[in-house]
Amino acid sequence: MTDHAVSMHRLVQTVTRDALTTNQQHHGATAALRLVLAGFPEDGEDAGQWPLAVQLLAHALTVTSHPAPSISDPEATVSLLTRIGEYLWARADYRQAKELCVRALASAEAHLGAGHLLTGKCLHNLAHVLHGEGDFEGARTLFDRAMAIFEARLGEEHPSTVHNLNNLGELLADQDDVERALLLHEHALAIRENLHGPDHPLTAWSLTNVGAMLQRQGDLDRARTLHERALAIYETHLGPDHPHTAKNLTNLGAVLHAQGELDAARAVYERTLSIRETRLGQGHDLTVQSRQALAAVIAELDRRQ
Repeated sequence: MTDHAVSMHRLVQTVTRDALTTNQQHHGATAALRLVLAGFPEDGEDAGQWPLAVQLLAHALTVTSHPAPSISDPEATVSLLTRIGEYLWARADYRQAKELCVRALASAEAHLGAGHLLTGKCLHNLAHVLHGEGDFEGARTLFDRAMAIFEARLGEEHPSTVHNLNNLGELLADQDDVERALLLHEHALAIRENLHGPDHPLTAWSLTNVGAMLQRQGDLDRARTLHERALAIYETHLGPDHPHTAKNLTNLGAVLHAQGELDAARAVYERTLSIRETRLGQGHDLTVQSRQALAAVIAELDRRQ
């Protein structure tokens, strides 16, 4: 026993469990699930919470594997499966993240119903996973189902609805429907500015997305303006080394590169790489992408000498 944890030998665990009735085991499993849910980080993308998630991950996987809580407390079960999946996705464990997202959706549909808000969130998360795998049609179907739930239960301007709208826009962009994607991102931006104000991180997220679409249309000056505005928001509210700040820097670096400002692009990419190596690790997909982007700029600078 320590100040933060209790350790029990596995044989003692087995003997203790075997002495319990079925009802006691089910009650204990549900209580354990609720306890882990209370401690597991809600925001899987927050790298600052990853050390806690690492400590709780094995426990979270164990308690969600027990059948009792899915019946006695299905909302807690789905919520914890969702949090685990989001965390694993952020850590680039895509295979296991997909497994958890599929399980979460199946449990939500079976025990909460097709129109429940948690079912909508599960649909959205699995759509995001399918998008990352390149299954655009499958992702679009799930995003549309999630949107119908959010709009019906929360309204068109609720943050969850707008988040789904934002990710649908990103999917359309990857399908090369840039004009429609731009319309969705501009709509999301207008809602977020109205809901949260012009200097909120969610507003910055939409600024970045609108900027990315303008960049693809060749409007580099407007894209740069939006990326720089978003960067100022992220640095003020999230800090200079936050992963969202790094994502925005990536977009700004791409614009600078396209404008031929290679020295400025190199400085931005070096900063991005440093953030991602520190916060995400050397082998994370986003870290690798930053390293590749920096290498491309350095190669072009060398060719100019």
